[in-house]
Parts: sequence; C-alpha cells; structure tokens
Amino acid sequence: MRESDFERCEADAAALDDARARARTCQRELDAASGAEGILRVQIIEERERVTDLEVERARIEEERDKRWTVRRVVGTVVLALVAGYAGGRVHQWVKGR
Repeated sequence: MRESDFERCEADAAALDDARARARTCQRELDAASGAEGILRVQIIEERERVTDLEVERARIEEERDKRWTVRRVVGTVVLALVAGYAGGRVHQWVKGR
C-alpha cells in the first residue's frame, strides 16, 4: 500500500467517524423530540380530562344555583302574596269603615 492510499484511507475513516457521530447526534435529537412529544401528548390528554371535569363541575354548580333561585322565587312569590293579601285587607277595612 502506498502512503497516499493510507492517508486517503485514514481520511475516509475520519469522515466515516464524523458521519456516524452526526448520525448518533441526530438520533439522540429525534429520540428527545419524540420523548417530548409523548410528554406533551400526555399533558394534552390530562388537560382535556381536567377541562371535562371542570365543565361537569360547572354544570353541577349551575344546576344547584338554578334550584336555589327556584326556591327564592317561590319564597318571594309567597311573601308578595302575603303582602298583597294584607294590603288588600287593609284597603277593604278602610273602605268598609268609611
């Protein structure tokens, strides 16, 4: 083997080592990216579940609030009916006493 062939062989080996190193670096970056993607997918799924739970909780709270307003409306109507009845009786007594 001539010395120029040997030098070319060493240069090819060095280039091959560089190419392998770049390939390993790229593979590590791909693995890291896919790992990060997997983590993001899990986080997205957890957030969707959390949003769903919050929507269910909001619906339950609104339903309870509607029930409370229904009770308040009934109580308000009864109180107004009593006041109207009392006022009607007072007016009747005033007209009768004239």
